[in-house]
Amino acid sequence: MRRRITGVLVPISALLCIACGPTGVSDEPSLAVVQRDSAGIQIVESRAPAWDVSDAWGVDTVPVVTIGSPGDVSVSSTEYLGISGVEIPLERVQSAKFLSDGRIVVADAGSSRMMVFDSLGTLTGRFGGPGQGPGETSLILGTDTCAGDSIVVVSRRQILVFDAEGRFARQARYRGGFAGISSDCGRILVARLGAVPPLGELGFRESAFSWLDPVDASEHEVANAALVEVWTRLL
Repeated sequence: MRRRITGVLVPISALLCIACGPTGVSDEPSLAVVQRDSAGIQIVESRAPAWDVSDAWGVDTVPVVTIGSPGDVSVSSTEYLGISGVEIPLERVQSAKFLSDGRIVVADAGSSRMMVFDSLGTLTGRFGGPGQGPGETSLILGTDTCAGDSIVVVSRRQILVFDAEGRFARQARYRGGFAGISSDCGRILVARLGAVPPLGELGFRESAFSWLDPVDASEHEVANAALVEVWTRLL
């Protein structure tokens, strides 16, 4: 007899806690953001967006530029280099980043490659690829940018850094969850999950954020956060 066990995470509410002194308390129901004080901790609760409907952003129905399509991904993108007006087959896009010169770098997890498009959507280059050699990875989790339009490819437990032209520069390992990189590319912001509530009980899930220097493995904690939640188990 086999039993299937599934973990279900039920968030109750998100609390942003900032250490500070007592402040004015407002419980006006019309306010979108309510602040209240509890034992010297300011709790900020957001009940609604801080903007009017007329100020909200929207997505245009007509794209500014088309840089990819869910076409035949078995076709090599190399033959499309420099050809304008072609929708490049992409598979499992993880993220996209703008460079300062208007180019768009797309992380295509399906091919484990970074695809570089100009501002008109023409494929101008690609780099990376599956493997374990320098500049290669079989798993792309995301991308980031840092000094001088350097391109950071995030993989499991490591990052790969390329220059603005896609040339491999270096790689660094990290522990925890990737949360960002410093502007000079020298430090990695990592998030680590701490205590979690016991199954079936209400409590805090705690996370700590630290700057990691991959050269000497030193860390400096800069922030922590907690989410109130409850875990249940279904049999």
